[in-house]
Amino acid sequence: MDFIIDMLATPIRTDMAGNRLWVRRMEKCPGFVSDSISYVTINNVPYDYLWRLNARIDGEPCRFECASLRWEPTGLKMEFRSESLIVEEKKFIDRSDRFVAILDIRNRREHDLEVELEIDTLCRSLENHRSATANPFFLRYDNKGKDHVITKLDVECNARKIFRHVAKTEVCIYAAGFRVQEDNGTLKKRLILAGNRQTRIVVAGYMDHTGAMNPNDFIRQIDHEPNLYSRYDNDFIRWFEENVPAFSCSSGDVEKVYYYRWYLVYKNLIYPQIDCFQQACFYEGKDVISVPCCCSAPMHIDEAKWLRDPSISQGYAASLLDSQVEEGMEKGRFRDTYLTYFPAAIWNMYLVQNDPAIIDAYVDRIADFVNWESGEQFVDEEDMLPVVTGTWRTAMEYQPSFFEFTEPKWDHTRSAPFSRERETALKRIDEAVFLYANLQALHRMLALKERYAEADRYQAKLGKLRANMMSKMWDEESRFFYDLEPRSDAKALLSRSVAGFFPGLTDMVQEEHMAMYDYLGDPEEFYAAYPIPTVSRKCPAYAPDNVWLVGPHASASNPYSYPCCWNGPSWHFSNAIALDGLGASIQKFERAQAYVKLFRDLWQKWTASQIQDEENNVVNTSESINPETGVWNKEVYDYFHSYYNAILISRIVGIIPEESDTVRIKPLDMGWDYFRLENVLYHGKLVTVSWKKHGCQKNVSIDEGMTVTVDGKPAAKSDCLTEMIIHLGG
Repeated sequence: MDFIIDMLATPIRTDMAGNRLWVRRMEKCPGFVSDSISYVTINNVPYDYLWRLNARIDGEPCRFECASLRWEPTGLKMEFRSESLIVEEKKFIDRSDRFVAILDIRNRREHDLEVELEIDTLCRSLENHRSATANPFFLRYDNKGKDHVITKLDVECNARKIFRHVAKTEVCIYAAGFRVQEDNGTLKKRLILAGNRQTRIVVAGYMDHTGAMNPNDFIRQIDHEPNLYSRYDNDFIRWFEENVPAFSCSSGDVEKVYYYRWYLVYKNLIYPQIDCFQQACFYEGKDVISVPCCCSAPMHIDEAKWLRDPSISQGYAASLLDSQVEEGMEKGRFRDTYLTYFPAAIWNMYLVQNDPAIIDAYVDRIADFVNWESGEQFVDEEDMLPVVTGTWRTAMEYQPSFFEFTEPKWDHTRSAPFSRERETALKRIDEAVFLYANLQALHRMLALKERYAEADRYQAKLGKLRANMMSKMWDEESRFFYDLEPRSDAKALLSRSVAGFFPGLTDMVQEEHMAMYDYLGDPEEFYAAYPIPTVSRKCPAYAPDNVWLVGPHASASNPYSYPCCWNGPSWHFSNAIALDGLGASIQKFERAQAYVKLFRDLWQKWTASQIQDEENNVVNTSESINPETGVWNKEVYDYFHSYYNAILISRIVGIIPEESDTVRIKPLDMGWDYFRLENVLYHGKLVTVSWKKHGCQKNVSIDEGMTVTVDGKPAAKSDCLTEMIIHLGG
């Protein structure tokens, strides 16, 4: 899969990420220079460089200009020029948090040059820090005369009260042939560089708080690895080959975004090794929300459950469950208090991996979360419909339905995220769907464990919730699901929300509910060039950007701005759930076949919206997008707050996870000439599904028709795309 590096390369990006160490953007100069250096959590290394290169020619400083740049998912390749020198630099941060730069320095002149190279390291900045004398947060070591510098920092890893930790982190920076000066932090080397000749220097370092690294072993590794950059390229490619099902299809955009989305998984995968987060975790975005967040965690697991290494998704589930509150009235909640469908995601992971280890170990912890989520703080036992007391609890701040019932209407000041929450409480359709999925998942887990009496109790709650969602939230006249005012159960009819499509992902909807998808194809409602607006365009509070424009305290001339204003902007989070639900409905219901063309159209447009800059090949998931113009509302890279490949695998290719010892495949006709998804690990078997239209001359390695193999052996064949059920054996 070495093609992935070229597929995603761009001259625009400058970010770089390892495991626990990353930089949001690298300055265009030799070295590791950035205004945002992060270790475990975002932007907590309080300096703007780890090291930087200075050069002097005959005592005069060189001034370098960046002549070219190529970002790759594995690192940066840059060229710098001064009057006398050309520096070609290749640098990366690997999964061991080694930061390495290979610099080829060439003399542009015909005559010899006396060159002084100076590596200004973090250690020199530490010595000059205002607290270096009175209250140092680092340990000094005597580095003078050595070829490396070393220090230990107290790195504060505090984020959203999820992380509350100080990581004592060792930093080492090494350059062969250089020597540390009297300032204890600068490495220098002098040389005569012949005319039109070049020399290579390697500057390498690491950051580590686990004790896994030490300077002597590290220096030996660097000295004995002649091809450091290509070695990391190979490690990157190997991870993809070992974990990711290969995919090809006749849509170049879909193929590109498929592999970009696995890069998104790779980049945001982290092993924090602080507190209870000792195993694999995912961040919502290393450059945005750099903590394991229970809001986005279900989507991380939905995607990662298809990796061939189950320890990644299972480790993440275990890490979050280990972080739960263990006592008191909020026993079971996670450290952040979002309402989420995390238990349902764990059940779906089990359906793919057929490994009950997480359920065996954590079913009672999972029950604790469901009990908290369905407790009296949120749920009225009368109807089981959850009351959401804060626009942020399901991550959909400023949904207009929260303000439809204020007096006067649309008063956004009556509630704000994280304060004054109860004034605009609602019975929310999104949380009702999440709770329904969680109750159902827990019921099935308890039945799997043969704890039938407990399972029956949750089944009873599930039945009550389903009945009231259908009788109260479903509106027969308009054929849609709505949020409710909690005292009167009045429907928020003016605030049709994208969350109204979320029930499509559950088994509560039937044939007669398929008409709700008409709204997805209506240009006056939810159909847009860049899908899917978070509310109907008919809603009085609709705005495509992150602004609120209506009510007594806002207007077009006096807008209220908020970075997560879900009153119109398209959002990957809601796109994923809505399109997953539409795909599931098409697989289940005859009436839903009328929406196959709509699914194709929305999928292709959603895919295209993730190719942010086609000319410069920038593929990216920022947070939100203007559904009318395609302009991104926030400049954020690699925001992992949604899932894409799981929909491609389960809905488009059609591998539907089930408990039974069979694999059921029901593909969706996307109009493609061909596709092939290879070696999907499902119930311990490697499943490959391919399709090629009759007479198609492309991709000769794929047979015409639909073919399924299991562990490399033919299992089923058809001339057309059709449902197949294949017994997998013991």
